[in-house]
Amino acid sequence: MNIEKIYIDSFGKFEGFELDLSSDFNVIYGNNEDGKSTLMAFVRMMFYGDTSRSRNNIREKLRDLYRPWHSDRMGGSINFRAGGKRYQLDRSFGKTNSSDKIKITNLDTGAEIPLMRNQEPGQIFFDLGLEAFEKSVFIGQNGSLISG
Repeated sequence: MNIEKIYIDSFGKFEGFELDLSSDFNVIYGNNEDGKSTLMAFVRMMFYGDTSRSRNNIREKLRDLYRPWHSDRMGGSINFRAGGKRYQLDRSFGKTNSSDKIKITNLDTGAEIPLMRNQEPGQIFFDLGLEAFEKSVFIGQNGSLISG
C-alpha cells in the first residue's frame, strides 16, 4: 500500500492541510511541536478510529487529544494505492467510532466500498487488527518494538 495524499480538514493543530507523498520512501521530519506525531495519529485514526477507553486521561483518548479547539468538526481524507487500485478514504470523526462517517471510494471505478458493522478500513486494506498494525507496519516516535 502507498499513501499518495493526505488532506486534513481539521485535526489537532492542522486545518486545511494537504500533503502529497511520492511513491518512493518518504521521511517526515521537523522540530518539536511541528505536528509529526499529530500527522501519525491522523493516519492511524483514519484507518482504525480511536479504541481508547479512558474517560479521565486525555493523553490516552486520541479523539479528545486531537479535537481542534477552534471547531467541532474533525476529519479529512487519504488517497492511497492498494492491490493495484486507487482509493480515497474519507472520515469525519464523531464522538465515538460508531458515530464516525466513513466513506471509501475506488477512484478507478467510482464505486463505494462497503464496510461491515464495526469494521475499520485498516482491517480491509492491511488485513491486520489495530494491535498487529501498531506492532508491525506503523512505527511511531518510540520506534519499533523489536530490539537487536
